[in-house]
Amino acid sequence: MINLRLPLSLAITGILAGCSSEPVSVQKATALCMEPARKAGGPTGSFGFGVDSESGLQTRISIELTDDYLAGRDPDEVFEECVIKRSGSKPEQSYSDLVGNG
Repeated sequence: MINLRLPLSLAITGILAGCSSEPVSVQKATALCMEPARKAGGPTGSFGFGVDSESGLQTRISIELTDDYLAGRDPDEVFEECVIKRSGSKPEQSYSDLVGNG
């Protein structure tokens, strides 16, 4: 019988290590948290169309609604919470100030 204990425990340790996140600088956290804050402000999406010689006209519509938007959360709140979670510190500026709404 093959002993799978060691390989299994090494695999679990590797998975858990990959899930832990080291704090990043406030500047890096700011860059990473801009997108979630933007998405909290409203639906995002895209529209595209094209022509294919085999199937003719094709269209594509994509709409994304986040939990934060549906819950009515303030993008500034989402941004600050995200930066604190990733860096351990408050952001130097609010999301509104960074995008010119402040």
